[in-house]
Formats: sequence, C-alpha cells, structure tokens
Amino acid sequence: MLCIGMRRRGRMGEYQIRCGRKEFRTTFPPSWRIRELLPGGHAGQATDTRIIEHALDHPIGRVKLEMLVKPGERIAILVNDITRLYQRPSLFLDSILRRLKGAGSKDRDLFIVIAGGMHGKTAKEQAIQIVGQQIYDRIDVFSHDCHDPAGLISVGTSFTGKPFSLNRSVVESDRVIATGGIVPHGLVGFAGGSKSVLPGIAGYETIQENHRLAFDEGFNLRPEVKQDNVDNNPVVHEMRKAAGLLGVDFMLNLIPGIDGHYAGAVAGDIIEAHRAGCRFARAYFEVPLQSRAPLVIASGGGYPRDVEMYQSIKALSHAAEATEEGGTIIFLSDCEGGIGPEGWLKWFDSGGPKRIATKLTKAFSFPGLIALKTLSLTSRFRVILVSSLSEETVQKLRMETSESLEEAVAMVEKEIPRDCNVLLMPVAGSTLPVIRGGENQGGKAGE
Repeated sequence: MLCIGMRRRGRMGEYQIRCGRKEFRTTFPPSWRIRELLPGGHAGQATDTRIIEHALDHPIGRVKLEMLVKPGERIAILVNDITRLYQRPSLFLDSILRRLKGAGSKDRDLFIVIAGGMHGKTAKEQAIQIVGQQIYDRIDVFSHDCHDPAGLISVGTSFTGKPFSLNRSVVESDRVIATGGIVPHGLVGFAGGSKSVLPGIAGYETIQENHRLAFDEGFNLRPEVKQDNVDNNPVVHEMRKAAGLLGVDFMLNLIPGIDGHYAGAVAGDIIEAHRAGCRFARAYFEVPLQSRAPLVIASGGGYPRDVEMYQSIKALSHAAEATEEGGTIIFLSDCEGGIGPEGWLKWFDSGGPKRIATKLTKAFSFPGLIALKTLSLTSRFRVILVSSLSEETVQKLRMETSESLEEAVAMVEKEIPRDCNVLLMPVAGSTLPVIRGGENQGGKAGE
C-alpha cells in the first residue's frame, strides 16, 4: 500500500497524517471547525486488476492491443519515472506484457523507456522499483535522456515551426504503447495522454519550447492554460501533435485513487481515450467549496508523491486554492529526494517573482517557472513547511520551517480565532477545490 492520506482515528479531532514514509498522529484544538477535503466522487469497488483488464478489453478508438501488434515487431512501452510511482506500473505492465505475449511478441522484441522528460536519468534501483524485479530481469529497460543529442531524432516541426526532437529508439520502433496517470495538472489541465511523449521522451529544447506556449508576449499566463482545461490548451495541442508525428499506437492511462488503488482506467487512442479519462478524473478529483478558509493543513500525500519539493509545488498550489488570501498553509512534504532538479534552488537567489519573470522572458526555463510559481504562492500566503529539508533551504523558498505538525499547529493556534474553520487536504496534489456560490465569507469554510 502506498503511503498516502490523512484519516481520522480515535477520539474526535485526532488524525493520522502521512509525510514521506512517516506518519504523524495529532489532536487538533477541539474548538476548530474542521472539514476534510478528499476526492473520490465516483470511485467503484472493482479490484485494480479488474479495472486494468476492463480498460484493455474495451479500448476507445482502437482495436484491442493483442489485435494491433504482430509477432516480431519491435515494441516500445513508455512509463513514468519514480516521481509517479503511485501509478504502480509493475501492475499494469503485467497485463500489457501478458497480452503482447499472447499476440506472439517475445521478450526480446520489447523494451521499456522511463519517460521522465527533464527529471533526469533513472538509477537502476529506481528502475527496478518502477517496473518490478521480474520485469526488469526479462525486458530491456532504459531511461530517456533529454540532453543526449545522439539519442534524439527530429520527427517534424511544431505548430510554431520549431523542430520536434524525440527519443531515437522509440521513433525507430515498430509500435509505441504509452502509459501514464490522469491527475490534475496546472499547465495541461490533466496529466496523462500525450504527456508521455512530450515532455516524456522529448529533447530538452523541444520541452522548453512547448512550455513557453503557456505564456503570451508579456509573459502572462495564457487564460487557456489552467487547471481542468485540456482541449483548447495550446500546450496540449503541441503535445498531441508530437504524439501524432511519433505515431502512438495504443495508450493505457490510470486514474489513481487516494487509497493507493486505481479509481479507474482508460485505454485506446491517445486522444479519444484521454478525453474520456479526463471526464472521469474531473468528477473524481473536484471537491466543491462555498468559500475559502484562513487555515489549510495540506499533505503532499506521502512517499512517493512528496519525494521532491519540485514535485510537491502542485499540491501546495491546490492548497492555496482553498486558502483565504493572506491566510496560512501548514504543508507536509518530506522531500526524501531533496529539493528537485539540479540548479533549481539557484532560481531562488534571483530575487522575487518580478525578477524571476524578467529572467524568464530572456531565457525560458521550466524549473524557473516552477520557482516563480513557488514564490508567487509564498508571497501571498504564510507557508509553514514540515519536511526533512534544511532550514536554510526552506528559507530560500520563503517558507517557515517546523519540526513536526504539532509544532506547526502551536505556531498558528494563538493567531487565529478559537472557532476557526480549518480545511484538511490529505492528498492535496490530487484534490481540486472548486469555489462555488461565492468567495470568502468571514473566513468560513463551506460545509
């Protein structure tokens, strides 16, 4: 079972909250009026294997996988890296490989690419974690390197005339099977789909050019680039074009539930099936609120969801959506793997958000964009971080540090009303607060 979640145990007000591989147990002040925000609008009771098999048996816009491939074809299978381990690729790979074997494919015909985009190469130990020891011993597994020119090849040009460089081995294969997870994403609406191609197996410059599309000439975020918007999103348009030029033959995407199991799955055409998956994900992840709260306690979701601060910023931004302007966020994100990509922390030495934005207009960098987003959040909200990061690092992020959740609660208890409304977000990265029926109403969180 993955380490995710926050659940009530024992007497009223007592919760267990996961942070990395650790678990905190705490009792909040009894006068606090607590509401827990959890996704799960329509999760079923089917087993994970049954969910996978049902999706593969009922592909959208494609024939079944085993009817698509032929013996002897070289087949590339794309999977996400260690930061998406909650998708449990070893489980769905079993189903895919079994069907390919039934169609006459041999292990020597297959290879698995860890499509990590700009996240860096995956170590052997991590690769084994991702695909499982048995699959690792049977099938060739390698990590995509976006900085290796010899490993890239052009497949055409983008809508803006820029070259698309993708992984050479994947381009030269006979068949491509994309996998991934459909979860909320601030840049592309929902992850999954063509994202396994771009940025997954794209070259560094191709990735950078794609992310630049999120902004207009004045470096303002385009209104179409937002949470929950996929089909008329310029960033997604380019991703889909890259997938089309590559020729993705089949896709399997999972919708991860908050309990460590799958909430749903879709398979088939990389655009049609992804659209269907986004409809399911929207109903599952969105949580309605009447108003925001002055205090939000949010968890990155535990390991591996909070393995790096760079990856946890999405969870923090979701927490901010539920927080009154100028309010406080107690944020639990262990960051076992550290701060994030090499060089990311240097962006925080560039000054405030305006200076970073100015630098980005001259030389765009996606890590720089995430730094800008981070400082934009910490300039609007008081963020108290419970993590394993050093105090010096946390200060660079413009956050306050706390050794434990109990200490963080003590830091704010005397500063907020005794009967304050408090929102708990156990898996903030997978929770989309949607404000309906008005904005802040005296700091009262909607019931």
